[in-house]
Amino acid sequence: MSLHGATARRRPEGGAGPGDCSRLPLHGSAVGKAMLSAQSDPVLSGLLPRIALTPLTDRTVADPGRLRHEIAETRGRGYAVDDEEHVPGMRCVAAPILGRRGRPVAALSVSGPAERMPPARLASLGALVRGAADRLTGLLAAPQPAR
Repeated sequence: MSLHGATARRRPEGGAGPGDCSRLPLHGSAVGKAMLSAQSDPVLSGLLPRIALTPLTDRTVADPGRLRHEIAETRGRGYAVDDEEHVPGMRCVAAPILGRRGRPVAALSVSGPAERMPPARLASLGALVRGAADRLTGLLAAPQPAR
């Protein structure tokens, strides 16, 4: 498997670069919301009260009810959206990747400047990311050859 990407000429202040995703907030990033959406309801119910809904921008989800609503929307469409919630001027779509036991193990995301990822484009990008994440899930869930 290979992953291809384009490197930005400049990284927005506060933006995550490759490998930085372990530091993304669950409530204020598409990666975090994708991972939350793939949790079982009992796990999610235990996890949500422990998340500090600290605003990162004026668009960050900082209300528990709104976060639950966004998780439900993410489950419905198969991908999460970060609409300038983590970094002003940046948007992101992400979909969960599930492991062999059907639990989230990672998320695949695409992010870029808001002017290159207008709201009208998020659905098509989200569908592409969801499709790629589903293919990766299939690869991870497939039985491994004996060695």
